Amino acid sequence: MTIFLVTCRLLCFSAKPDRYYYRAVHVGQTVKFPCETKLDANVNWRRTDTFYYIYLKGKLGFDLAPRVTVDKNNSFTLTIRNVTANDAVLYGCFEDDGFGSRRYYGLAVQG
Repeated sequence: MTIFLVTCRLLCFSAKPDRYYYRAVHVGQTVKFPCETKLDANVNWRRTDTFYYIYLKGKLGFDLAPRVTVDKNNSFTLTIRNVTANDAVLYGCFEDDGFGSRRYYGLAVQG
């Protein structure tokens, strides 16, 4: 049983997340999602509707700036400016490359 759980965690990242949060904003507003980590490195952000990482190994996705930022000096807070309907997905913050704690933020975009 232990081998299966370790293998599954390594391969499919099925470990239960620490917390889920939900935010609702209007089109054009700014939203911030704090990762609230105690780590100084190995924090990643991604959209959970794809395997696309927003922030991976200290680098922001190439086509996201300046609308999307991650503030390393403020608990790796993900900021999305000028929110659009396409931003309405579940976002995940993963510590220690997925082996530490996790936070998920669901974003609802209105009007």
